[in-house]
Amino acid sequence: SSKAIVCRQGNLYGWGWNKFGQIGVGSTDDKNCPQLIKLHTGEKILQVSCGWRHTIAITEKYNVFSWGRGTSGQLGHGDAIDRSTPTMIDALSANGLACTSIEYAQSTASTAANWISPSERYAVVPDETVNTLSRQLHHTTNVNGQGNKALQTSSGDASVPDADSKRIRTG
Repeated sequence: SSKAIVCRQGNLYGWGWNKFGQIGVGSTDDKNCPQLIKLHTGEKILQVSCGWRHTIAITEKYNVFSWGRGTSGQLGHGDAIDRSTPTMIDALSANGLACTSIEYAQSTASTAANWISPSERYAVVPDETVNTLSRQLHHTTNVNGQGNKALQTSSGDASVPDADSKRIRTG
């Protein structure tokens, strides 16, 4: 994975895995020590955030830059290409062309009517357990040519074998 850090002086450094240019130094070669990342505007960095394959930074002038993997549009430039150097996101930057048309809007106070409960925000996963009879009826196998026999499981979860190391039941 790649890493980035902002120093007190506002300099940005990056290093690590760089397959998609997410370090921001103009190449896709991995870097095993911190590399200075330069913005073409010369601005100081206030904050940086590293994604799995891309990086985003905010400057002292409130301009937003991104670089790295962009094939799904995740860099915010309106295209779907990878970038190995920091590129300003016009729609989010104070100096961006798109921001000249954004006007200040008076906001209203938030009310309880805007609140959405967690049960409305997230999908509910049904209970995966099934009763013993159902499990025995649906989970049979031919054991050593002796015909179909019910498999015995103790987890109560028909979809996950007891020996599945990826999913350990805790209760």
